[in-house]
This record gives sequence, structure tokens and C-alpha cells, in this order.
Amino acid sequence: MIVILGLLYNSNFLASTIRNIPFVKIFYVGLVWALSFGFLGLPKVNWPIIGFSFFFISALVLPFDIRDVKYDTVVTFPTLIGIKNTKLLAYFLIILANIINILFFRIDSIITLLLTSFISCILIFFASENKTDAYFSFWVESCLGLPLIIYLVIKYYLLF
Repeated sequence: MIVILGLLYNSNFLASTIRNIPFVKIFYVGLVWALSFGFLGLPKVNWPIIGFSFFFISALVLPFDIRDVKYDTVVTFPTLIGIKNTKLLAYFLIILANIINILFFRIDSIITLLLTSFISCILIFFASENKTDAYFSFWVESCLGLPLIIYLVIKYYLLF
């Protein structure tokens, strides 16, 4: 199911790809990644992981829409509500993710994800259509791997 959802995102056999439906893209990407994190490799469905991942990853897709604001042919959040409000939406989604984080995860995960979210908010703050592709493709995308790095540092150097 997750593979099919992933393939539908930009498939050529559909009259209109999901990627081209206004406002759906960020939540669709968030959903596919969230389902991957909450289902794959786990003994049972982990709804808190799905919830956190959905909101967090949806927030991280928004800077890419900010980058592409000049070139997008489909209506996106930055073209409709502006770049500043798109950043506010991303912050809001990160706050929702961290409400789930605080309510359902252990303390080491809470600290890890709060630090990751803080760094992500800084990167979202500085996102603009004038930043290089490297800013988005390296820095913003690295936020997905950042929890593992922070967790390992906390675990092995701060002895949690």
C-alpha cells in the first residue's frame, strides 16, 4: 500500500499527478513518509510515530515550495498565502508534531526531537526563493537524519 501511494505521487499514467493537485503535495509526502515510519519494521502500527512524522515532514516540505515559488505552475501555499505565512504554517505543523512528541515519547526521544525541531525552525526561518539548491537538498533534508545523530550524541556522550 505504501509503495503504491509513493508511486502515485508523480506517475505518468494518471491524467493529473498527485504532485500537481494544489495543497495536497505537502500532506501527501508527509503521509507516505509517516506511514513508512509507523508501519515498516515495527511489530505493530505506531500511531504516535505516524502523527509526529506526518506533521514534521509536512512542515519540512514547505521550504521546498518556498524555493520553487517563482517556478511552480500549480498553486502552492507560498503563492496563495505568501512566504511569511507559509513559514508560520510550517512552525505550526512542527508545534503539532511536538505536542505528540511530548505526550507519547520517552524523555530521550522528546529531547532529541525538540532539538531537531528547533534546528528545523531555524532552517525554515532562513528559507527563501534565493537560497541555493544545496541549502534545501542538504541542510533542510538533513533534518530527517538529524534525530539519529542527536540521539546517538545524547545516548553516548550525555549518558541518558
